[in-house]
Amino acid sequence: MKLKNHLNTGILTCLCFLLLVAPAVQAQVFRYVVAKDGSGTHTSIKRAVDAVLTNRSTRTLIFVKNGIYEEKIHIPFSNISLIGESRDGVIVSWDDYSDKPGTNISTATSYTIWAAGDDLYMENMTVRNTAGNVGQAVAIRT
Repeated sequence: MKLKNHLNTGILTCLCFLLLVAPAVQAQVFRYVVAKDGSGTHTSIKRAVDAVLTNRSTRTLIFVKNGIYEEKIHIPFSNISLIGESRDGVIVSWDDYSDKPGTNISTATSYTIWAAGDDLYMENMTVRNTAGNVGQAVAIRT
């Protein structure tokens, strides 16, 4: 009986350790936080990406709080992660389309987000092109 209690105590100790340590190991440190209300480091995703300035050999983590971000974003750098607060809460939207009057936009340049650098990672975000039924358009160009 003593051996069984000793094993149970050991298992409980291990579980408690894992429950306390695992979240700390998985914690991510975000270099930038985007929030429309001004509570982050930037109010737009484009400004946060522009703040990266150069290709980095290490990954740059950008957290995006819930909101509708109406912006056209070009990401020329590698190793960028855009992590949204929630899939339905973070919406990146733009409305360009091929042959839009008064512009020189083609299908390729009608993007909402253009990932020109290598290894872009996105999570919990919705990207849309809201041009409608007016011509060819893309949401994400890679």
